[in-house]
Amino acid sequence: MVTVNTELSRIDDTDDGQQQMLEERQKNTGYYNNYAYQDRAKRIFESLTDTPDVKRTYVVYVTPEEDANAAMSLGRVMSINKGLMDMMDDAAIASVVGHEIGHGENKDAIRGIRKSVALQTAVGAATANAGGLSVLLGNVAGNYVNQQVFSVSQEKAADEWGFKLLADAGYNVGAAAVAWRFCAINTAICTPMVWGKLSIPITIRR
Repeated sequence: MVTVNTELSRIDDTDDGQQQMLEERQKNTGYYNNYAYQDRAKRIFESLTDTPDVKRTYVVYVTPEEDANAAMSLGRVMSINKGLMDMMDDAAIASVVGHEIGHGENKDAIRGIRKSVALQTAVGAATANAGGLSVLLGNVAGNYVNQQVFSVSQEKAADEWGFKLLADAGYNVGAAAVAWRFCAINTAICTPMVWGKLSIPITIRR
């Protein structure tokens, strides 16, 4: 497991690990080839991360998917769905993105994947195929983001990050309530993952 943990840390903390995960995530989600969308996402993201409080470096891109979703994966890769950008204004999007940055700063993804059944499967496969550990873990991490579940305490900590980043960047912090309420009501178009896979009553309280 020492080798596995070392490799997971490489994927999560290094530039080449980030590039590996960016390619893996874009293979899974697709890349929305529209400059205006990509530029808007980058602008919002950079407005939130332009602070000494954010210690890690990230990459962000827009997927062509139509549901209201965003996710932070291992490797500090942020994906934002086209659907989310179509449904919300910059401030509301920033509230979602700030929350996901919180997960990134708290390293919630790597903590979760280290406990996952998928990781144990990858370790077994790597044992039978020495040298393929990096590829296997990249595949596991790329798919894990679709099943990851954060605890209530992790979600609250990410919420606190989101509010702070919103305020520091000059956005109206009330946009967070607008975003949460929108997806509490429109559950059919808001993927549960972005809201922490919590129940609707908990989402409304947030």
